[in-house]
This record gives sequence, structure tokens and C-alpha cells, in this order.
Amino acid sequence: TDFLITRNNSFVFKKPGHYSYSSSKWVSVNKERLTVKPGEFKEVQIKIAVPKGVSIGGYYSAVLFETQKIKSKGTGVSVIARTGSVLLTAVGNENKINRVGDIKTLKIKTILNDGPAEPTVLVQNRGNVHLTLKGDVTFEDSFGRK
Repeated sequence: TDFLITRNNSFVFKKPGHYSYSSSKWVSVNKERLTVKPGEFKEVQIKIAVPKGVSIGGYYSAVLFETQKIKSKGTGVSVIARTGSVLLTAVGNENKINRVGDIKTLKIKTILNDGPAEPTVLVQNRGNVHLTLKGDVTFEDSFGRK
């Protein structure tokens, strides 16, 4: 499936090919349906076949597995569980892939009475693939204590 992550970190799923950066139609799994008993593990192979002529850049999709819907009797409620993997695919050689980003804003919610510090960072991706962000934050009070 295709997906979008909103500004509040919610996932929105759409049919394969919905977004211009979709790689969903390139993805195949070796098992469309499987039964997993309690305490059991099953392996599923996921393949990504990038078509020729695809533009350099980042492409995205998700492989989701969900429980089979069980019909409820009467006025019961049905629950469907879903889990999966997000696939981030960079197409092109390292010389053409551009990983560039800028920190646009950094805000820290006021800390009162030993409350938790809540930093918010807005990063602009100016490249052509996804960015994996990593960083350290050190807080110092007005007395120089970390």
C-alpha cells in the first residue's frame, strides 16, 4: 500500500500508485495469505523490483498484514489487527542521491518544577530521498547544570 505521514505522525494509507513517490507496485510478497498459530513465527519474503527508467530519488510503500475479519453474531463487535513494514527505497547511485536537510525551527516547551523537556524540531528535506535523523540534545539551566 501507499502511505503518507502527517505532521502529527499519523499514517494515512492509500491504494498502490496513489502517490507520485509510490513504490507499491514494485513490491511482491511470497505469501498472500498465511495462518500463524499462537506462539508461532512465519517468515515472509518481500521483493522490490525497480522498473527501468525510474527517476533518481526516494520511493515509499508499506507491506501490511492483517487478521482475517471474523463475522460477529448478532450485535457483536469485530476487531481487525494490522501490522507491517514501511519500505524506504532509494533509487540511483550514491553520486546522484542528494541527502540534504535544514533545521527550520527548534522549540522547547517551558520546563517547570522538574517537568519533562519537550523539544519540537521542524526539518526541511531539500534532497531527493528520505532522511534518517539522529542527534543529541543537552539542556543546561541558568546555573550551568546539565
